[in-house]
Amino acid sequence: MKSLILLLPCLLPGPGLVEGQSTCCPTKVVKGMNGLDDTYTLADGKKPPSADEGVCADGCVYTRTNPDDAGDEYCFKNMQAPGSVQCQDATTTPSVTNLESQKSALENEVTDLENEVRNLEADETDANTLNTELNNVDAKVDELTADATTPAGRVRRQDGPTTCDEIADIIEQIADPNKSNAERLTLVRQILATKITRCKSKDKLTKTKVKIKTVKTETGERIKIILKKRPKQRQILRRRKS
Repeated sequence: MKSLILLLPCLLPGPGLVEGQSTCCPTKVVKGMNGLDDTYTLADGKKPPSADEGVCADGCVYTRTNPDDAGDEYCFKNMQAPGSVQCQDATTTPSVTNLESQKSALENEVTDLENEVRNLEADETDANTLNTELNNVDAKVDELTADATTPAGRVRRQDGPTTCDEIADIIEQIADPNKSNAERLTLVRQILATKITRCKSKDKLTKTKVKIKTVKTETGERIKIILKKRPKQRQILRRRKS
């Protein structure tokens, strides 16, 4: 067993052990002792060999985090030496740096949760509005593809589709499951901005119209997920703030 030089007990910071104490410090951190600087952990149940009993001040045996040789064991003796030995037990007060780090991490977590809750609320609003507007698009397509004896003219408008085929293409985009509720809502409003009053060619739009129902079903499912997830996130946020 290697003996580790220890500062005199009266110079030890924190709850250092002195000769005769019955309790061993669970962890000791050595600094400023050249090649001995390291963290030493109590080897439970081990006692110094009889030859070292008079040398080891507290009768405690330690292993080193970074030993010179695997299997080395250490004990401490009372002796004047440079450097310091810090006992770290379960009651050691966390450092200010650690507390600040924990506070910063908690604040970041709260901010992320607040943003997530706001995003869920915005997504729910978009989804509900999308459901309503999809009904309007459905009615608009019915109107445009209805049979009529006299086809009506159309008025071109820069911010809306100018043909029924363009409307069909937009419906295809809306049906993309990767589109968010907000993106779908923007596309729906493009359709509703059209000034077309009747389709001259309605075959493509008639075939595509069925996808509006699919999107409505998907939107309903998305709303269910939001309504299930949002209360949980709010509850977590309240716990983090308390």
